[in-house]
Amino acid sequence: MGIGSEARNQARLGGVEALPLSFFCRPAQQVAPELIGCRLVKRQADGGLLWGVIVETEAYAQDEPACHGYRRRSPQNETLFGEPGRFYVYVSYGIHHCVNVVTGR
Repeated sequence: MGIGSEARNQARLGGVEALPLSFFCRPAQQVAPELIGCRLVKRQADGGLLWGVIVETEAYAQDEPACHGYRRRSPQNETLFGEPGRFYVYVSYGIHHCVNVVTGR
């Protein structure tokens, strides 16, 4: 990403600096602890920003039973098998929205 692209990204996010894709292209065990304290930001349809601070992370490899990609690849978890930096969002216990971040292998 060039300097111009970074400036456009910051302007689009209201001055919030986005993590570079290379940040996510590492093992989950390295990425997870570095996400703590980062803001997860979403631009709303009205242009406003909705955000929260990441306060807890866990790191799973695909061969661990707690990983949502452990048992099988399905339409519901397809995102987990994609490029690093993508989000896989699911509802836990019917009330909590959880976010998994795809990292490098």
